Amino acid sequence: MLVLQDLENALEEFNTKYPRPNLEPLILSEKYNILEDFRRSYPGSQYPGVYAIFDSKGELLRIGKASCNSCLGARLSTYFEWHKTEYIGVNKHAGYEDAIIIRTIKLPTDRGFEAPALEEFLIGKLSPRFNTVGAQK
Repeated sequence: MLVLQDLENALEEFNTKYPRPNLEPLILSEKYNILEDFRRSYPGSQYPGVYAIFDSKGELLRIGKASCNSCLGARLSTYFEWHKTEYIGVNKHAGYEDAIIIRTIKLPTDRGFEAPALEEFLIGKLSPRFNTVGAQK
């Protein structure tokens, strides 16, 4: 089972192997819980970057990106929406019933082109359960 520490280790490896001259290392956002925090914006919602979705047990389910013409908030809204009667977020897709924790890695607005490379590195390193398109097992 992949957990937060695995993602943190992979991001540290990325920062070490691929330093970004004159730019700060990439960092993981604070935890965002769609059941508790849905009244506020996703971390880095207006920026391009990479997101990670975890279930309630802490398993990393998916890594994805919002790059040049998108932002993390818009991309994550394809997975989650407001509950019809409660002020909480709910998933939109089968298989994500227990997906409640989101972490993001925001990029500067003018550096959205870096998101696909970071996403590819993290998926290649970790192979989350829901990142299966094109994967060889």
